[in-house]
Amino acid sequence: MQLLPLREKWAPAHAGGAGDRDRAPDRGRRADLILAAVGWVALLCLIVVVVVPGLCSSSVFLGSENLARNAPWGPELSAEDPTNYFIGDTIDSVTPTSILVSEEMSRGNLAEWDPYISGGAQSASLPNTGMLSPLSLPWWFLPATAANAGVKIMEIASIALGMYLLLRRRWGLPCATVPVATMVFSTSGFMLAWTNWPQTRVAALLPLLFWATDRLAVHSRWRDMVPMALVVASMLLGGFPAVTAYGIYTAVAYFLCRTIVVSQRWKERWAGLLRSALGCLLGLGLTAVQMLPFVYFSTHYVNFESRSFGGSTLPFLSLATVVVPDLLGTPQFEDFIWSINPVEGMSYIGVAAMGLAAIGILLLRRDDVPRGVLFPITAITLIVGSAVYFGGPFGELIQLLPAMSTSLIGRMRSVLGFFLALLAALGMAGLMRFPSPRQWLTCLRVDLRSGGAYRLGLFVRFVAVVLLVVPVARAVVDAHAEQVGQGNLAFASGVAKEAVVLAVLSSAAMLLAWWSRRWFVRGPAVVAVIVLVAGPATSTAMSWWPISSSNTFYPVTVTHAYLDANLGEDRYASVGFAMQPGTSSAYQERALGGHTFTSPQWHQLLRAVDDSYFLTQTYSSLSSDNLVSSAASPILDRLGVRYLVAAPNELLPGRPEDVSQPVSTQVVVDGSASAHTQTFTGPVRGVSLHVIGQSGLPEHPGRLTVRMVAEDGQVLAETSTVISGVDSNHWVALPDYAAAEDQGWNLEILLEETTASITLGADELGDAVVSLMRPQEDGLEVVQTGESTVIERTTALSRVRWASASVVVEDPDERVATMASSVDLHDTVILEHFDDEQLVTPDSEATVSVEDVSTDHQRITVTTTGTGWVVIDDPLRDDGWSVTVDGGAAELVEAEHVGGAVYIDGAGTHTIDLVYSTPWRTAGLAITFASVLVVVLICAGAVVSDKHRSQRGEAY
Repeated sequence: MQLLPLREKWAPAHAGGAGDRDRAPDRGRRADLILAAVGWVALLCLIVVVVVPGLCSSSVFLGSENLARNAPWGPELSAEDPTNYFIGDTIDSVTPTSILVSEEMSRGNLAEWDPYISGGAQSASLPNTGMLSPLSLPWWFLPATAANAGVKIMEIASIALGMYLLLRRRWGLPCATVPVATMVFSTSGFMLAWTNWPQTRVAALLPLLFWATDRLAVHSRWRDMVPMALVVASMLLGGFPAVTAYGIYTAVAYFLCRTIVVSQRWKERWAGLLRSALGCLLGLGLTAVQMLPFVYFSTHYVNFESRSFGGSTLPFLSLATVVVPDLLGTPQFEDFIWSINPVEGMSYIGVAAMGLAAIGILLLRRDDVPRGVLFPITAITLIVGSAVYFGGPFGELIQLLPAMSTSLIGRMRSVLGFFLALLAALGMAGLMRFPSPRQWLTCLRVDLRSGGAYRLGLFVRFVAVVLLVVPVARAVVDAHAEQVGQGNLAFASGVAKEAVVLAVLSSAAMLLAWWSRRWFVRGPAVVAVIVLVAGPATSTAMSWWPISSSNTFYPVTVTHAYLDANLGEDRYASVGFAMQPGTSSAYQERALGGHTFTSPQWHQLLRAVDDSYFLTQTYSSLSSDNLVSSAASPILDRLGVRYLVAAPNELLPGRPEDVSQPVSTQVVVDGSASAHTQTFTGPVRGVSLHVIGQSGLPEHPGRLTVRMVAEDGQVLAETSTVISGVDSNHWVALPDYAAAEDQGWNLEILLEETTASITLGADELGDAVVSLMRPQEDGLEVVQTGESTVIERTTALSRVRWASASVVVEDPDERVATMASSVDLHDTVILEHFDDEQLVTPDSEATVSVEDVSTDHQRITVTTTGTGWVVIDDPLRDDGWSVTVDGGAAELVEAEHVGGAVYIDGAGTHTIDLVYSTPWRTAGLAITFASVLVVVLICAGAVVSDKHRSQRGEAY
């Protein structure tokens, strides 16, 4: 039996007169448009409910509410638990850098360099944050609070456009398949979990990549290189090249299968492959202005040995989230049994979408889609799925491909979600095109009698569906058992029952759509399928995509205001997660730590300060455990670290004092009662409260206030901070300068603005028992307390300073050791090569001032009494730095292991301009310009060719 042509597929297969047959194509077309409208409305509802609130002035499409988990923002920013605990990179790396780049661009500066994180790092010069991606346009036109929501809408729009061009224009599928495929892919596990990272901006272009690939596979036209080039360029500019590599590799596999079926001559096949390769190369050329610097950066800054993930796979249980997204635990850490970060393992597709995918594989007839489509889509899905979750020979083979072993193979969920969305679209097309079950069985019998090839094909389809469905079902069973074993029976049973109900409803709707030939029955059944795809997808997106209040979007706290007023051109260092390292770009305050790649020299130097300084290859801050030894490091002095910022309850360096107070009773501190201590004398840096118990925390956060009260009742100092819990030995910092050596004082302890209470240990007189941390001669001074503790490092040198002496240390290890013990070298620059030595005026003096012309340009004015060196302790080992002195070219000499120095050859006032221009950018810009010219010439040639054809009356 031959199925009806495309526009007649939806014609009801019932007997009728000639008028009925004439109206059938129109009825089928109308039904398709109605179902498409339902699908687009469902997609629009998803966007309106989950994303659009982020465009409002009161909300932001970002988990900035997570800032409240760290000092100095504090729990007062958010009374509720964050929506998603696992999106830290988006708030301490991606968004702060995007804010900086967009603000600098509004001032006419590209922000190739970010001076505010990790001493300084490359910024818009690289594609890492995807700011030059076409999908990042909202960052250039919308307020920063609305930009992330705008980007997400652009991503969904890009997916929808690509699905329309591929499914509708290339494959001729019904209109309704486009919104369904768009919903499935937009809310697939990878797209859910990686939202607000550049990764999803790259993955959102996969449909367009395969549309361009299909054009090249089917048509023998050189002009089709241009769409491929533009899509590849957009993906490369998106900032995560691994996803681009995944897409290109799978596109090559699809291209080969498609062109073998479509093209009869090998010459045409090879020509098509050549055009595809040239299109990719042209796309690479279009992005050379960023990709050449990226190559330089990767070879100088990235340790590929530490980023080798060969042999890695996702845990088998993560397959359970394909249909039950919360079965391993929620993004809110509820009932959590994930063995990896959920961002790396979330694999959601949906029950209804998986059912559609199975239908697309098993029941879709070969006449319903173009030749060479169903087989590669199914095969790639199974191969990629096998590699991601099981490894095996497919996983080993894939990770042998260039650029594949440097990223976790689990991130191939990007292409896996895309292919499952395509299979779901094919299944939707099948629901709309199937003949009646009796007619289908008749066709099946005819096909089976036609030969072994048909029988083999049917068997292969059946096996493919089994391979697709059975592992997911097994993972659900195992994950449910694991949750039950952890004592989470109610939770596991609840989410599993929801999945079962969805499976029953989806199966019933699909069966009804297949069984009935009546449009008024079949239509609502297909609508039900669309709703069963959209509803759970929207719910899952709401649980993963956070909407925060706009007052959590990098608010200026008291700590930030203090640093703005006092930091100047120097740096602060975070202790632990205080100040959320990486957010300094949003506040434009120079920080020692951050969340970015750094040079090997910077790694070596900071590890000499604190061997736990780098939590990961890219995330850095001073560790709490090593603070006693690192806080007074001479290396920090030379790097211009003026302040340390720690959490309010951080144990600070100092001299502990045992006051020998035995605990014999207890005292309760709450909204109606305070506690006092015995009288002490002299300065103190911090006190430790002896906490016996607490009640009402963290459900009811309160304000803990500790006052230092003199004997005459005068309040010498006060530390007040909002707490959601207390430690058994809860440290509270106090300013060093609050009390003189002979000043007597006691502490008053209060807990306010809450119904909670704290029980403290007390002595026999009822005075609260505390331990003291006294100041010592370590160059540290507590200058601010409260939402965070700010410690001034009084021994810190200026980041940019004058040196009237020099010493040369060529060996790197010896040089680092010299810097670590350089307490007597404050007026000396540590050079790295004997050839760089110059005559200096001993004991010459100078005043140095620094002006930030832009993020890429520092202007230093020095007034000196003689010759000497201006030392800049920034990471300057990038070949992009150039320097002029009084307008003339000068040499930036390697110094201080990471920084540089400029020689000043005479007394007087001199102006130094230190400018950054990305290495290899000029060559990249030339290649980009040439590539643009090639694109223009190809397009012009296509226009001229079409015009000539039109004039000759030839049909194109």
